[in-house]
Order: sequence, then C-alpha cells, then structure tokens
Amino acid sequence: MDLDKIFNMVEEEEIDKDLLHFQSSPYYKLSMFTKILLNGLTFQNKIVSMFERSDEDLDPTSIKEAGIFLLHTRAWYWISQFELDNDKWVKTLKSFKNDDLHLLLQKQISYFESIEEYERCSLLVKIQKYLEE
Repeated sequence: MDLDKIFNMVEEEEIDKDLLHFQSSPYYKLSMFTKILLNGLTFQNKIVSMFERSDEDLDPTSIKEAGIFLLHTRAWYWISQFELDNDKWVKTLKSFKNDDLHLLLQKQISYFESIEEYERCSLLVKIQKYLEE
C-alpha cells in the first residue's frame, strides 16, 4: 500500500478552498463567537488564579480586567460580521438558536455598556431580537 498515492488523491488546494469557504460561513463565525466566550471565561479564571499564586505583587484585578477586555474584543470580531440584511446569516442564526447564545449576547451587551461602547450594543441587541422572533 502506497500511502503517498492515497494522500495525493485528495488535493491540498481543494481542502484549503473548502476550509476557507467554511471559515467564511455564518455558522463558523457564530460558533467562534460562542466558543471564545464559553471557553474564554474558564481560561481567564485559570490564568488569574495562576498569576495570583505565582507573584503576590501582581494585581489580580488588573489582570482580570485585561483578560475580560481581550475576551470580549475577540468575540466581538466574530459577531460583528453578522449581516442583518443577509438571509443566510438570519437562517443560520435561527438554526443556531440556543440558550447559550442568548446568554452570551447578553454578556457582551453588558460588557460593552460598561465601557460605553453603545454602537456595539446596538448590533448585539438587533441580533438578540432576531433570536427572539
């Protein structure tokens, strides 16, 4: 059995093309938004705990604030690509509908309200409304 022949049967370019196509899909972007927020909160708590144990002089509050900023900013990157007037996005959102997504949107809204980023809140609230329909 020649493994090179088997693996060469699948074209790398075709795989790359399919991967790029999937990564540009609304499903992927909504998945990344939820994944970052769900996993990020756990990861952030572990990092803060690690720093608290390693160096007493470090201010855990500022570490936590920086982590929260990075977490929400990165999640915003994905959700900000939502296209309100695109049927594909709306259909994906409705099929993606779950309690986690609603809760995560609310967490994003609360965070951006706290730092007075009201333009971001506007989009998030509109997405929330689509979920409730």
